[in-house]
Amino acid sequence: DWYREKGIPWKRGWMLYGPPGTGKTALARAFAEDLNMPIYVYNLAEMGNHELMRAWSEMQMNVPCIALIEDIDNVFHGRENIARKNMGFSMMMPMKKDGGDDDDRSRGMLAPLTFDCLLNCLDGVERADGIFTIITTNDISKIDPALGQPRKQPDGVVEFISTRPGRIDKAVELGYMELADKKKMARRILGAYEKPCLDMLAFIDKFPEMQETPAQFQERCAQIALKCFWQAQEREIAAPPVAEVAEHLLNGKL
Repeated sequence: DWYREKGIPWKRGWMLYGPPGTGKTALARAFAEDLNMPIYVYNLAEMGNHELMRAWSEMQMNVPCIALIEDIDNVFHGRENIARKNMGFSMMMPMKKDGGDDDDRSRGMLAPLTFDCLLNCLDGVERADGIFTIITTNDISKIDPALGQPRKQPDGVVEFISTRPGRIDKAVELGYMELADKKKMARRILGAYEKPCLDMLAFIDKFPEMQETPAQFQERCAQIALKCFWQAQEREIAAPPVAEVAEHLLNGKL
C-alpha cells in the first residue's frame, strides 16, 4: 500500500558482486528464509527467450517471491551471450513442425537467450510487482551498464544506488572478511575449545592483512574444531566410565 501511495513499483533488484566464496548465494538464501518467500533460481545458460519469458510469467503468479540469477558473468559479457558460444552443434538440431513442448525446447536450443529479453523481464511493459530479483556476479566489470552497476559519487565514494534503478536498484559488494568478523566466526566455531580458540584469535591479529573469504575462513576454523571434537570423542571412548572407576575403588581393585 505504501508503494502504491507513492507511485513506486513494488519490487527490488539487487546485484551482489565479489570474489567466489564471499556469500552471495548464501545471502540470497538467507533473504528467502528470513522473509519466508519462495525463491526461484534461473540458469540462464540453458534458457532461450521463450523459456525465460514463460518461467518468469509462471513465477509472477506466486508473488511475493525472490528471483535468483547466479553468476550472470558466465552467461553475458556485456550484451553478448557467451554461454552457448561453443555449442554450435545445437544449431544443427531439426525444428519440430507440430508445435507443443518439443517445439518450444527446440526453439530454445536454436536461439540463445538475448540480453534484451532479460531486460524486458526485469523491467518491461508487463508489471512485475512483488519480485525481489537478486543477480550475482564474480566480475562486475562484465556487467552491461544497461543492467546496472555500482555508482560513484563526485567524491569517488561508491554508493549502493545502482546506475540503473528499476532494473538493479542496489549494487552491493561482498568482499573479504574483516578482523572483527573473523574473530566473531572463530569464537562461534571454536568457542568450546579454549586453547585452539585463543590460538586462532592470535593468528588473526598476527596476520591482519591476510585476505580470506567467509567460506575459506569458515573451513579453516571448522577443520580445527572437528579435529578437537574427534580427539575428545576418542578420549571419552578410551577412558572408563566414572561409575565403573568408582566401583573398582570401592572394591579395592584400584
